Amino acid sequence: MRKRNSQPVPKEKGNKRKKVILENSQRTLESFFQKRQFSEETSACTSPIEGDDHNDTNSTTRTLEIIPDDSESDLLLLEKLVKSNSGDPLESQSNSSVPGSSVVDAISIDEIQPFFATSMYTDEFDKIMETVLENEKYLFTDEELQIAEKHRVLHIEAKHLFVRIFLRKHKWIRLRKTDYSRNIADINHASSILCSRQIKFARDETELVDLAHLLDILLVDELKALIQNSRISIPRGSAQNRCSLINCILDYANGKQRPSPLKDNSQRLLAFEQKTKDDGFTEKGAQERVQLLISDVKTMIGPCIILEETIRTLFEKIQFVYYRASSQSNVSAMTAAILVRTSRRTFPSYIVCRSNNFWPHRDDLLEYYQAVKVYQGFKDMIEDLYANRKNERAQSAEQWRCKEVEVLTIAWLQCESTLENWKIIIKKQEAKVTSDDDWDTARLYFRKRFEAGWVYTHMIEDGAEVLGRLHEYEKEVLILKTLLGQNVYRLGKRGAWFDRLALVQMNHLRSGNRRIHLKAALETCTKAIRDPKVHLVYMSSLQRRIMRLESMLNVPKREQHDFFYNRLTTATERIIYGERLSDAVVGVKSVFRNNDGGECSVEELALGYYNKNGYKGFHSENGIIKTIFGLLFWDILFAPFPDVLETPFQTAPLDLPTDAFFIGRSYEIYTRLRELSNGKGLEILKTVYDRESKAKTWCIGVTWDYELDDLLQITECIGANALAQICKVFAEEYDHRTGGMPDLCCWNYEKRECLFVEVKGPGDILSETQKVWIDLLINSGVGVELCHIKIWDGEDELLNH
Repeated sequence: MRKRNSQPVPKEKGNKRKKVILENSQRTLESFFQKRQFSEETSACTSPIEGDDHNDTNSTTRTLEIIPDDSESDLLLLEKLVKSNSGDPLESQSNSSVPGSSVVDAISIDEIQPFFATSMYTDEFDKIMETVLENEKYLFTDEELQIAEKHRVLHIEAKHLFVRIFLRKHKWIRLRKTDYSRNIADINHASSILCSRQIKFARDETELVDLAHLLDILLVDELKALIQNSRISIPRGSAQNRCSLINCILDYANGKQRPSPLKDNSQRLLAFEQKTKDDGFTEKGAQERVQLLISDVKTMIGPCIILEETIRTLFEKIQFVYYRASSQSNVSAMTAAILVRTSRRTFPSYIVCRSNNFWPHRDDLLEYYQAVKVYQGFKDMIEDLYANRKNERAQSAEQWRCKEVEVLTIAWLQCESTLENWKIIIKKQEAKVTSDDDWDTARLYFRKRFEAGWVYTHMIEDGAEVLGRLHEYEKEVLILKTLLGQNVYRLGKRGAWFDRLALVQMNHLRSGNRRIHLKAALETCTKAIRDPKVHLVYMSSLQRRIMRLESMLNVPKREQHDFFYNRLTTATERIIYGERLSDAVVGVKSVFRNNDGGECSVEELALGYYNKNGYKGFHSENGIIKTIFGLLFWDILFAPFPDVLETPFQTAPLDLPTDAFFIGRSYEIYTRLRELSNGKGLEILKTVYDRESKAKTWCIGVTWDYELDDLLQITECIGANALAQICKVFAEEYDHRTGGMPDLCCWNYEKRECLFVEVKGPGDILSETQKVWIDLLINSGVGVELCHIKIWDGEDELLNH
């Protein structure tokens, strides 16, 4: 080891040397971060899209004043940092094993964090704006276009702040709790620009004048601190959650409670001296008391900002137009683009064929956007109700039912308010329909999913289900008949509507003559099986209901329907006994003991049995078949075709859920089916898997958890002809066929045998879609078994035998 020169350095020269090194180091670091900016994607990997919340972080310009003048060791560290940064900047900051990373232990990483003039969020947002306004400007008014232009020329840091706030939930954002310092040098200045009279994109804390709104911004700990500082008493036994704390403070502000008693003698004396003054708890001092609380809360909150509702709505509509959104979410659809730029997600490579008349008129877009917002509120109301059901069950069943009825009634009233508007839309659309056989109408049917009428139809369909839960069966019958009376939207659901209508007429209508209701149910089922738009999935259930109704009505044998020609093939049944460890609870899956003594599900118990008998298998349900179909039809799914690949962030063409997919690509699909029948499936699957598996490209139905060898063996064991038939069904009716596949996919490669197994625990029965899939697989030449898991009764079972 080289010995350090111990000769003393004159103090004046030493200080001068330190000063020169500091100046050189400062210039070197500044030049380095200006010339060699870190990759934007790398920086984004450490900052979430939605969060960015920190504790009291001041978003100001980062400085490099990191070394005291009299610190020789820190000076050497800085020299080492500058030298280490002469190489690749990404290497110097990636991990602690890189030379120079020891500096991080001595120097805060925030102090050397680089500053970026650009942001991938803003870049993607600008790209969306440019694309939409270039080709679909006709969807926006002149005033809206002026706002968009104002955004385009906005100060860059104000634009960064606007985009980041837009991506978050629409609420007041506390600037102290955010850290956008990588792109915004002065966040307060950027906020003032957005809130200025010239821009008017946002509002600041000066417009917060309501105490309740202010309290809603505070964290729970801050609410508790405010209660303590204001000497507000909390009722004994009350909850310490946000809602209770806010109500407690509001009661105090409204004069419903006085401050808690003082314990200190000096405080009591001070209170006695001020006894003659207005203590703030009389009617006279109420206003001062509220203003004092508002002042205290504003001090705690600090600078805040929220986007103007009209501004946010405009840019949300622009997002809708760009992404062809079919639902509303608090998180912007830009999330997909950000994940792509940060290499966290890969979408298929295809040619984007963007149409310029997706919504022909501005009114079409506005109606659709409004319908989506209304339906989202309706869904959120119901989902929140049942999401909190577990907590509500801590109360009595009667209390829960009262709560359920109250919320469902409000939801139905909201749904009912859309009926008249929906009927007007239906009349307009039916006037446009010229022929059911119009090829172009069938090909473009999928685009109706982006019309207000489709959204309202879906909402009314859910409203009928709400009426069923409310036991309002008379109203439910009227709604179902109204849905069946139109032939424009959600035609694939007509079978489900017919089946539900017949069920209600058959079992739930109590008023009047029961025989009349049974005849009405029979007529409903008869209409259903004659309706060409009713899907095959619902036919079996409707036919069985017809036979049951005819028997109940004592229809003469010669006049009864006979569906022997259309009966579904049933699977071979197998019984496996197991020891159940869980109690029999409705809605809860049974837990059994596996061979190792541990806990397992009924599917895992059955899989263990088949493994013992020479089969390898997965509990995959529809996962494996959908993966095989996606890989075999990859190039057809993402082939250039008008109107279906509108953005770079799609996992499937827009028309896949409808029969338009097969109609528009019939030649390509039949060509691929012939290739599969000729045994080329293994080659196609392997080629696509090798190309896409490394990036784990997102494609509808495809799961990359399965190994290539397993997929190849399963494909070979299924057989060429059976594989072609299964894939044809997916191509024709993907939306109807993604459910109902058997639970287990097992295969014995030595015997070239594939076996699908549907597992049923105690009390479970087959659904209609499962029966249809079993029939299809058996008729295609694939083995299927129905495995019943029964509870082992031990000695009792032995005695019985």
